[in-house]
Amino acid sequence: MLSSYRVLFWKSRRIADDVEQVFISPSKRFALFPQNGELFLADEKTQTVCVISGGYIGIPQHVTWNEPELKASLGYPDGHLPSTIDLSDASSHCRKFR
Repeated sequence: MLSSYRVLFWKSRRIADDVEQVFISPSKRFALFPQNGELFLADEKTQTVCVISGGYIGIPQHVTWNEPELKASLGYPDGHLPSTIDLSDASSHCRKFR
């Protein structure tokens, strides 16, 4: 049996365990990552990790960042339409970095 254990850090702070893929914004302020069927947004400025989507389509194939407008467009494989998320409108399901 093979397993891998990937831990996401922001500087010395532990953000998440068992992360498969991470998309980091050009300014390095934001990071999007899927985990356990949900999509999370880490924000370095607020030092929070928030659930932004439950039951998402799948792991995005690419992310196009528009940080001046606090938006990110997620592109998916298999012909799914892209979706846009508002980086300033994270859900209330947030926690501080550890």
